[in-house]
Amino acid sequence: MSKKVAKRKVGRPLLYETPEEILAKFEDYKKHIIEIREPPTLSGMRIYLGFNSRQSILNYQERSPEFFDAIKRVWLELGKHYEIMGQQGKGGNFPIFALKQVGWTDRREVRHENMSKSIGVVKIMLEDNRKEIQTKIEDELQSKK
Repeated sequence: MSKKVAKRKVGRPLLYETPEEILAKFEDYKKHIIEIREPPTLSGMRIYLGFNSRQSILNYQERSPEFFDAIKRVWLELGKHYEIMGQQGKGGNFPIFALKQVGWTDRREVRHENMSKSIGVVKIMLEDNRKEIQTKIEDELQSKK
């Protein structure tokens, strides 16, 4: 006869069972950095919340829509700090770098959809100008005869 074996949980135990726990710990972090007069940082927040890496917190974000929203809220609050730094001209390029770490992008988008139309218009204009110039030259030559 076979014995029933209880399933063991595999992996590390969860740091947070609910998204509200993460948000509460983040509120503690904000109080903590005010007490020690330190600006908020991504790494500082991760360490305070008990995560060992950037990927660890991203894994929580993927657990459920509720965790996703909670982590996004944390990113938004940190992003707000970096936006203010950038507006005040503090930190050089650091606010740009930090905002990229919380999901912002810094890229230029070039739209090519009207390029072929524009090129066609330029070709027509050049063709019209060439004909006009040729006509003027021919008229000039006729008037000299």
